[in-house]
Amino acid sequence: MDNLSLLPKQYTSRAAVQRAKRLWTVAAAASALLAAGVIGWSGMQAGPVDQGRHADQVALAERRIEESKQEALVLGARLAQNRHALSAIDAVSGQPDWKALLDRISIELGDKVLLTDCRFGAIVDPAMRQAVGAEGHGGDSAWLVLGGLAESYQEVPALLLRLESIGLFKQVLLIDTRGESFGDQQRIGFRIACRAQ
Repeated sequence: MDNLSLLPKQYTSRAAVQRAKRLWTVAAAASALLAAGVIGWSGMQAGPVDQGRHADQVALAERRIEESKQEALVLGARLAQNRHALSAIDAVSGQPDWKALLDRISIELGDKVLLTDCRFGAIVDPAMRQAVGAEGHGGDSAWLVLGGLAESYQEVPALLLRLESIGLFKQVLLIDTRGESFGDQQRIGFRIACRAQ
């Protein structure tokens, strides 16, 4: 799953719709101009006609050309708006959807684990770099580091397995666990590093 994208389907489908609208807009403008040209040309190629009828045909062709130009201006304005919207979508399309990622992780936490810290980036903490480097994967990759409290020790490895099973990370490592007080109760503190795809 190296090409897994966290981009919601609505953005990718919206970009496809925008491309289709652009194509239809250009096709409509070209068709209108072509129709006006054909009408004008056919009017000029007609056999001998009286002067009044010829003038009416020329006036009609000029009116249609003017209407086509106005329609092309309107379509051009719509195309500019669509390009602006498309460029905005393109600007964010390469960015992960952090809300979707955190929502997915919160599902895996369940009701016995509390998330207290969430960081994304290279690992700079020396102890954590050593733990990650000891596995031979380096600390300079993009990592999501999660810290939290679990009701019992068994909840921590279970959370690791659930995070691995969702398929969003190349690797999930348990950095450390420790006993912590939470109010008047004892909890298990943990740090988990998830290597980004």
